[in-house]
Amino acid sequence: MVTLLVLRQVGLPRRDPVTAAYFRFCDKLRRRGLPRDPAEGPADYARRLERLRPDLTPVVTAITGLYIALRYGTETGASRLQELQRQVRQFNA
Repeated sequence: MVTLLVLRQVGLPRRDPVTAAYFRFCDKLRRRGLPRDPAEGPADYARRLERLRPDLTPVVTAITGLYIALRYGTETGASRLQELQRQVRQFNA
């Protein structure tokens, strides 16, 4: 217990909210039998999902595109992050 408190105070790196939202999305898919390979990037994962579940293409494309734009591109802003979080929250595979 003391170790946990000390580590918490030291300031372990926290996952940024963009990555946390994407990992929630991936976890939902994993629970539906569609896990992401640890070495699989978001675009490759999306393409594979689209082949396996074409019915999910619109939402997978939207969530993945927004994640990539926020994480790796020039997209910024709280409203875009909130949109990603909302889409992940509403997503059901």
